Amino acid sequence: MSERDIISNLPFSLIEPVTQQSGYIKKFLITIWLMVFLFSCSNKKVDAPVMFEVLESKQTGLDFTNKLTAKADFNLFKYLYFYNG
Repeated sequence: MSERDIISNLPFSLIEPVTQQSGYIKKFLITIWLMVFLFSCSNKKVDAPVMFEVLESKQTGLDFTNKLTAKADFNLFKYLYFYNG
């Protein structure tokens, strides 16, 4: 007997719990996905405290300008972080 014959001869009661369980799992995952989707959509704006503020160069003592000059051997294609500073 091959495996296919053994599986096809199994009583339906042995196969049913597996299909029911996968159906419950699918329903559960769909429910969770819908809940996340519905509760994540809101127009509430949370007024968080400001974490950083812009300081003038006179206050910090730093005078910096990020001027990039692309060259044949130093550009975005050869150096991925070219514009990251």
